Amino acid sequence: MNYLLFSFLPPTQKVSSGIMLDQLCRMVPREDISCFVAKDPLFKVGISPDLSWIPHRIINEPRGYSSAIGKLLPGTPGQCAGFIAELARNFFIDKTVIDQAVRFGKNYRVDCVWAVLQGKTTIISARKIAMKLGVPLIVMVLDDPSWVLDAVGLDKYSKKKVLAEFDKAIKHSIACGTASRAMADDYSKRYGVKTIVFWGSLDKKMAREPALSPNGNSQLSIGLAGQLYATDEWNAFLAALSSANWRISGRDVKVYLIGDLDYVDVPCGARIEKLGRMSLDETIKTLSGMDIVYCPYFFGENREVVAKTSFPSKLTAYFAAGRPVLFHGPKYASPAKFIEENNAGICCYSLESGQILEKLALLADDNELYAKLTKNGTKAFLKYLTLDNLKSALTSFLGAPFTHESN
Repeated sequence: MNYLLFSFLPPTQKVSSGIMLDQLCRMVPREDISCFVAKDPLFKVGISPDLSWIPHRIINEPRGYSSAIGKLLPGTPGQCAGFIAELARNFFIDKTVIDQAVRFGKNYRVDCVWAVLQGKTTIISARKIAMKLGVPLIVMVLDDPSWVLDAVGLDKYSKKKVLAEFDKAIKHSIACGTASRAMADDYSKRYGVKTIVFWGSLDKKMAREPALSPNGNSQLSIGLAGQLYATDEWNAFLAALSSANWRISGRDVKVYLIGDLDYVDVPCGARIEKLGRMSLDETIKTLSGMDIVYCPYFFGENREVVAKTSFPSKLTAYFAAGRPVLFHGPKYASPAKFIEENNAGICCYSLESGQILEKLALLADDNELYAKLTKNGTKAFLKYLTLDNLKSALTSFLGAPFTHESN
């Protein structure tokens, strides 16, 4: 069977959202995959060079102007104007993205559309592409669609229409790959679709020996890798450290940031060092030298759905690094439940400085707890978050059309 991967990004190791696609494409036989990408024009990224054998086409999706219009015309006038602009954008999506994807699919005689529903263009196009090609549809959802649409400033009227199309795409699909168990359970109940969880995964050989205690020197090092979306939580974390004069259990605290985090402001007096972008190997090696790894997540009610359904890829690297995780977010969040179920870290469910400092001190002082958490983190990584598990999920996902047709 020849699958047409229809996505918002090509498989690539240069952007976090493209890493899993890069991993998955390497697991598909060469003769079974082609790729059509409708990406944001601001993304200057191509397919991984050693995956260039995949028949592929990358185009820029039509730009959206809802956000810009909303800033120029606040309130209802801006919402209405944004909606009109999005109607025009729909026309260009239909005449460029959908028509070109269908021609591409016919040219390579695809038997199934494998769509990644991330953003307006892919959401409103996937079902139509599959229907015009006359082939089954299987979909993947990496993030809550409502959150993604809000992030690009889509007006509320257009958002409602896109979310309605999202519902149609899921209901039309034979299988849906999800970012977490909570998302899988929700979509299975809501849409009656077969769901398969795609955890962020790494090669099991990348796992480091779990540390039995902090490093034992005069500094308590804390690492954060990847993107930093939860800014309120991060600021509360920094406020807590500042209130303690950046000392925990008699040790000076220093925070290290790994990734493209130049946009993160460093408050005066904060002991923070930006290490910049690293390869996965370098990231895990660096994290394995930290005392604690830190994962902030959204507390706000407006982010409740994304907190419940998403699973940050940084956690996979954290568990592979063999150091204890401090999760800082709401109790209902998907990462919190994963950590609690596997006893693989400490969770702080508060923005209050006292609670944050208490959790940090616990990790700094209790070596028995420290060792238990790191060992359990490694076990959780090997059980759920390796490429072997990812390949098993992909096999079930890609095989769904065959199972469906035979029933």
